[in-house]
Amino acid sequence: MTHIFKITFGIFIVLIGIPVFAYAQNGSTLITGNLKNKEGAAIEYASISVEGTNIFSYSDNQGAFELSLEEGSYTIQIQCLGYSTLEKKITVSKRKKIPLGDVILETSAVSLDEVVVSGNSVAHNISVAPIKATVIETKEIKQRPVTITEMLNRTTGIRVRQSGGLGSFTNVMMNGFQGNSVRIFKDGIPLDYLQGGIGLNNIPVNILSRVEVYKGVLPADLSADALGGAINLVSQKRENKQVAFSYEIASFNTHQATLNVSVTSPDKRFFVGGDAFFNYSDNNYKVIAPVVDEETANIVPTKLPLFHNAYKHYFTEVYAGVANTVWADEIRFSMSLFSIQRDNQFASLMEKPFGAVLSKRNAYFVPTIHYTKSLLDSKLNVDQFASYSIVNTAQIDTLRGRYDWYGKYHPAIDDNTIGESSATLSDMKMRSFVSRTNLAYRLNEHHRFVLNAVVQSSSQKGSDIYGTTIQDSDGREIDLLSLPSDYSKLIGALGYQSDFFDKRLHQNTQIKYYASWASGRSVNLSTGRLNEDILDNSNSQWGISTALKWELNSRSFIRASGEVATRLPEQREIFGDASFLLPNFDLKPERSTNINLGYAINKPESFSFEFNGFYRLTENLISKELTGLLFSQNVNVEKVNGLGLELDATAFLFPWLRWNGNTTYQNFRLRHLNDPSVKYLEGARLPNIPFFFANTGLRASFNHVFMQKDRVELFYHYSYVHKYFLRYIPKDAEPDGFLGLFGESKVNTKDIIPSQNLHSFGFSWSPATDSQWMFGGEIKNIFNTAVYDNFRIQNAGRSAHLKVSFKL
Repeated sequence: MTHIFKITFGIFIVLIGIPVFAYAQNGSTLITGNLKNKEGAAIEYASISVEGTNIFSYSDNQGAFELSLEEGSYTIQIQCLGYSTLEKKITVSKRKKIPLGDVILETSAVSLDEVVVSGNSVAHNISVAPIKATVIETKEIKQRPVTITEMLNRTTGIRVRQSGGLGSFTNVMMNGFQGNSVRIFKDGIPLDYLQGGIGLNNIPVNILSRVEVYKGVLPADLSADALGGAINLVSQKRENKQVAFSYEIASFNTHQATLNVSVTSPDKRFFVGGDAFFNYSDNNYKVIAPVVDEETANIVPTKLPLFHNAYKHYFTEVYAGVANTVWADEIRFSMSLFSIQRDNQFASLMEKPFGAVLSKRNAYFVPTIHYTKSLLDSKLNVDQFASYSIVNTAQIDTLRGRYDWYGKYHPAIDDNTIGESSATLSDMKMRSFVSRTNLAYRLNEHHRFVLNAVVQSSSQKGSDIYGTTIQDSDGREIDLLSLPSDYSKLIGALGYQSDFFDKRLHQNTQIKYYASWASGRSVNLSTGRLNEDILDNSNSQWGISTALKWELNSRSFIRASGEVATRLPEQREIFGDASFLLPNFDLKPERSTNINLGYAINKPESFSFEFNGFYRLTENLISKELTGLLFSQNVNVEKVNGLGLELDATAFLFPWLRWNGNTTYQNFRLRHLNDPSVKYLEGARLPNIPFFFANTGLRASFNHVFMQKDRVELFYHYSYVHKYFLRYIPKDAEPDGFLGLFGESKVNTKDIIPSQNLHSFGFSWSPATDSQWMFGGEIKNIFNTAVYDNFRIQNAGRSAHLKVSFKL
């Protein structure tokens, strides 16, 4: 880890040195100004460009803008919807700052109905790129009491499964892949740097501006060993001065609060701010529990509230930085801390109740540094991020006795019996270093190159006085968790993006390099003794991908992509979690060939339709499978292939009413099994993965309902998940009928996760178009139907939510 840190630190010094040296050579001059209308109000988001160059900028929410120019004469062009275009000629002298002061724009005489807006948002540009992506913008949902997980589940091709209630563990499934085959990023950085401090299960929508979902091929800017795709959580843009707050209260004693604060100095050179949020829930919803009758010893399904399922989590990040200097566009230093406490009432399956099992995770020192700089007339962009974290985790199970499903305590018959599941008092310390280096060079408006490298290094060591012990060669007892393990990973990508034929053909090609190193001590499970040799395992692979898009006309396009990708085993998958996840030192990297084909058509403010098909051929797929009633383990599945298709449509039924719907079908099966003992599973469908699901919804918008300038929106959403299998079953035992969607299976119903129908209804209200206050509410699972998720874990029934938001 020290060696990697030195290399990354050296890269960081070089990257800072490049712009300083470049500035010394070209003598850039800073041009500043403030855009205002005749009434003196600031004009935000205006476009400021330099004629004959690729240099451009935008005004912020205070109307301020900046440009960096070399010595010479220029014409600056300023454009904004509703205002006349302004051209201003300036002469730049060497190394001199030029303040333009207040720049007044005249109101345009052209009516808004005659204006054709040719520019597109960042979200739109991502969604129509050659690489398939779906973008969820949070601007429209921040006032609503919804979670990122719920919004993702309403997106085609994605299911985010949870193991019960707010803050529970999540498992993302995308295009047939799940778990770590789908990577999570925050602002383009692997979320691993926070080691569970935030995730899809707990991050609030109010601290994000959008969520980008990439399926199959990833852009080079997101270097990762992903097979199924990735989710990129994009933070909201830092504003010059902001205070934003939200609070949500809901069923099951659920409380969620967020706070965002930012301040920038008048000269736009210095900034400070912070983001914080708090989550709490008793998660005491009712489930159908397998209660054991004390007289007959028979299992009697009984509907009871959970009593030991609470979740508490707080997260805080404070930051400060410098912007608009000769050596950095922005350099930002931040410090994060978080604490999570989770009551565990059940393990991998909801078969046995616990009443005193706890898990904790906390970190009080997670520093990061993020540096960006544009060079060579903004043709070269440098982006460097680095983070170091120390996270402590604890698992506590020391009860002398047990609890039943009613929450009643039963003392242990034997005083030496400790623990409801497996006695533990573990304390694990995990250290992690993450570095991301990104260089992007735009040759011209048609060609762009990207070089991206992500380095991750982590180690863990702990103790457990009740945990498993092993003997070394001298016969001494050794705590299994005290054995240190180290893991490092390097993912590099070189990408080339271009367009041809008057920008009708777009392509994105890249090559990737994957490498990992793991070391630790292994145990001979048959003898229970520690192997003397240190396990030193390394993997390296090359990968390649390409994506094409052809614009048929201004409203429709087709796109196709293919890749050969690798997914390296993670440290947790190899070494386990010292809890309910068992280690597996024999895990191999996943290797997959992926092909994607899609067609899209849309007519703005009228309708849109998109079709996507995909094919996957995967070797050594890493899948989490059950081991008994309490534990699970990651194992390799020899070969898996499958096809899938997605349909997504939107229609504006009336100017005030919009409909949307999507459906996904995927068929992933075991192939070419070599082990005679499992040959009967040839062609079996992968377990614990939904293969057919759909969503539909309506959104109605009304103005001037209760007040002169207020706005009311009503929402309805319906989600359907077809029944699927908890474990492998032979193909000939599956239901008959079209695509396996009809008929009954020929296996025990306990091995089937039943079909689910979920209805939700909500509203949002803003007292005025520029109101500082916003209100939202939602009733989820209106009909209180049974909802099952990962490994048939039951989720909450009907719940009511109310949210208030404030922004100054």
